[in-house]
Amino acid sequence: MQSKVFEIIRLSESGCNKSQISASARVHRKTVRDYISKAKAHNLNSQAVSALSQEQYEEIFCGNRAGRKRLHSALDYQEISRDLKKRGVTLLLLWEEYLSNNAQGIGYSRFCDLYNEWRKKQSVSMRIVHKAGEKCFVDYSGMRFPIYAENLVDVEFEAEVFVGVLGASSYTFAEASCSQGLEDWIGSHVRMFDYFGGVSEILVPDNLKSGVTSPNYYEPGINKTYQDFASHYGVAVIPARVRKPKDKSKVEQGVQGVQRRILAVLRNQKFYSLGELNIEIRRLLSKYNQREMKSYGRSRTEMFLELEKPELKELPVNRYEFARYKLAKVHIDYHVQVNHNFYSVPYEYVGKEVDLRISEKAIEVFFGGRRVSIHPRYLAKYKNQYHTRKEHMPSKHRYMEEWSPARFLSWASAIGPETQIQINSVLLCRRAIEQSYRSCIAILSLSKKYGNYRLETACKKANDFGATSARSIKNILENNTEGNQAVEQQPIFHSNLRRDVEFH
Repeated sequence: MQSKVFEIIRLSESGCNKSQISASARVHRKTVRDYISKAKAHNLNSQAVSALSQEQYEEIFCGNRAGRKRLHSALDYQEISRDLKKRGVTLLLLWEEYLSNNAQGIGYSRFCDLYNEWRKKQSVSMRIVHKAGEKCFVDYSGMRFPIYAENLVDVEFEAEVFVGVLGASSYTFAEASCSQGLEDWIGSHVRMFDYFGGVSEILVPDNLKSGVTSPNYYEPGINKTYQDFASHYGVAVIPARVRKPKDKSKVEQGVQGVQRRILAVLRNQKFYSLGELNIEIRRLLSKYNQREMKSYGRSRTEMFLELEKPELKELPVNRYEFARYKLAKVHIDYHVQVNHNFYSVPYEYVGKEVDLRISEKAIEVFFGGRRVSIHPRYLAKYKNQYHTRKEHMPSKHRYMEEWSPARFLSWASAIGPETQIQINSVLLCRRAIEQSYRSCIAILSLSKKYGNYRLETACKKANDFGATSARSIKNILENNTEGNQAVEQQPIFHSNLRRDVEFH
């Protein structure tokens, strides 16, 4: 710039006007006038200007700009970046605070330009400003870790490694799990929030099938259990958009850190349980969070305790209890089936599709978002058990109009006497008569696939052996073991056939 001033003074001495000098030196006329005025004030010609030292030149021709340059060169961009992560803090507020301590400081637009120039030189994850307590990014590392069997040679399974990263502080959680299945996915989230000691406002998962059922660009579908978990913790789930790498740059950086600083360190060790592996992961994770981040000049733990921890929401009183959801249709016996057992629903929901929430201890039935039934869950070792509430049962009058033993016996008689005997036996073998209707329909519906004659023959064989279940008759038909026994084609009535209608 000193050579530019020399050229302006030289052209002025040669008789050029300010417009000509501006065109030749390619500077504004106002700048030309300013430099000529300062040279005259200090009695400097072009030769004297060329002989000035850098300090003398800046003092005469730069004036306040030199001081301002020193001021903005001393800006602490890392501190500005940290402050911007705090709720409500803006660049305008930080500039006003800067100006209150530096009356001759740079203007707001220059302040913003300088900060943005610095920010562009940082990594992608740093360029995006995340407010404290706002977002938590979650994903799997993609790097599996072998868990060995007791024989010390065979690999029993390869553990997945879950990673969660808080947006503002980059504070990281990691743990190994058996799979990327829904139960492991939800369990890792629960333990992550316990580790943080609080809950973020938003969860940003990648489009993992366990959490996101439909990775639509505008309206991604969220797994029902994941929604239930999010509701329990009061957190919103906003999946990363497809083909938008900046949406998940924070977790990708966290995944890379976990791979390099934790998994790579453990690569030569053998583990025989998830517990052993997670103890080592937790130990190295603590060291990883305490390492200083060069871009911020502070560790993840320091940033977390200062910025993020105070902004996280409190954990709920109770931890989330894992539950699966499934759709079911209420059968004519006003029960729904879960793992070979049956649970009653108010009779008015017969034929309707309901949502089942299946947890370890309870079966809940929802219709239109409202819970209409709840039952304790039967243990897996008990099968074909009915759990019926009296208030769910229909009135005798209404029930008679729709379904009755007589209706099933009539249907069976159209197929044959052996089928009628089988249906009568099924009706007699349940404590509550409506509990037998599901089996009756299953047996009678087999005629659609196998025909009346084969069903009648199979029922004869079942009757001979005293079998009274749809499964037995279906096995006979599937294995083609009913034989070619002659059966009567006209229905007959036995004295023990059920002709009455009983309600329990």
